[in-house]
Amino acid sequence: MRRTVSLLLIAALTLGAGTAVPTSIGHAASSSARTPTLTVVDFVDAQHGWVGGNGIYATTDGGSHWKRQYAGSTAIAGIAFGDRTHGWAWSDTYAKPPLLLHTTDGGAHWAPQRSTQPVSSLQAVGAQGGYAVLGMGPGGALVRTTDGGAHWHAMGTPKPVTSACFINAANGWAIELQGDTVIRTTNGGRTWTQRLNAGSNFQYGGQIACIGTLNAWALLYGGVGMNQRSYALFHTTDAGAHWRAVVALSSAGGGPAPIATTGVPQGADGEGIQLDAVSADTAFLV
Repeated sequence: MRRTVSLLLIAALTLGAGTAVPTSIGHAASSSARTPTLTVVDFVDAQHGWVGGNGIYATTDGGSHWKRQYAGSTAIAGIAFGDRTHGWAWSDTYAKPPLLLHTTDGGAHWAPQRSTQPVSSLQAVGAQGGYAVLGMGPGGALVRTTDGGAHWHAMGTPKPVTSACFINAANGWAIELQGDTVIRTTNGGRTWTQRLNAGSNFQYGGQIACIGTLNAWALLYGGVGMNQRSYALFHTTDAGAHWRAVVALSSAGGGPAPIATTGVPQGADGEGIQLDAVSADTAFLV
């Protein structure tokens, strides 16, 4: 079975001829048709997706056309949709005050939600569910909502995490900051087991994307420097019993990639590498 990893250079996206940039869509939309600076992407299917950076842009035709939905003064660092209409967008952890936006109409309107701590990662689940990592540093606390973000409830993890995803209320994954460690739960977070570890020299965490109870993608971070980040992407089809290195990058600024990755295809340079897995066979690095 063929597995695909694509490297998307969305920072170079240009809203060119034939692309509609409306003068008033949603909250604080701008009439300026300019080339956006983009850092994050989220698609719920082949046609419906969003990109964010200095604004939020949406497509309903697979990227042929984009419409600006939000153009606030705070840069967007993350976007997560549970379906075509319900989703969140948020600022990076250094924004003051932190920004968390929620939509129930596909992004036509975005409403701010109260967040006592900045969001470092968030997974939307359907219309009302979500899992988020909150905290100022690279590692934070895992929380859960079942009412569209009106209330968030703490979930325990052995150590601070940088990313989490759940298939259902029982089965989930997370990545701990310490050791770039991938952990897994089958009982809703009451207990966790270690499934992959990069070693004590790595304290950077990463991102996790789960497709099913057995299938997951783990992007582990190395160091960062000179606008370069080292990283390695791993894939499992047996609940973490075995992992395959898919792509990796060691860099002069970031040092070695996590775990031995000799012979693995080299990834693209960049500091803000993001993971978006769309199926058991296809993932995107942005």
